[in-house]
Amino acid sequence: MFEEDIQGLITDKHELSDSILIVNDLINNWAINKILRSGARLNLSENNLSEITSMVYDYETELLSNSYLEALVNSTIKLETDSIELDSLYKRNYEVFKLNEDLIQYVFIYISNTNPDVSQ
Repeated sequence: MFEEDIQGLITDKHELSDSILIVNDLINNWAINKILRSGARLNLSENNLSEITSMVYDYETELLSNSYLEALVNSTIKLETDSIELDSLYKRNYEVFKLNEDLIQYVFIYISNTNPDVSQ
């Protein structure tokens, strides 16, 4: 743990006692995580550790891929579009948006309550 890790947590608005509690809590959590990690590395089987390493690699790959794809999309497409632009786009390309078939079909049948075949 470095001093830079703590600097962002403490501001002028914190009382000295609050600052001490915040830093102590951070240090305690850091130490507990280090102890648990070391214990896991010592006590887990090689098979288990290999599986975890593989899962971490897969997750990192997924995160990097998704972030890269998002950056590509954001750099090539203007994401903010106002309603005037959308309306103009729709009017210019009306034929593209026009449906060639019905999306919903329905049949409405009215049966009178006085009909003798309607059971109550």
